[in-house]
Amino acid sequence: MAANWAFKVLVEAAMTPVTYVVCEKLKQAEGVDAYDAQTDFTPFSLKG
Repeated sequence: MAANWAFKVLVEAAMTPVTYVVCEKLKQAEGVDAYDAQTDFTPFSLKG
């Protein structure tokens, strides 16, 4: 059981850089990056 867990952890650690590369390529190809630059999520805003 511990061997299965260790194998999964090692595979996940090894594939993490690949995941980042694939995600970056998809973002570039689609021209989409879900980042709210103009959104303010503070609950303490004094703006009306």
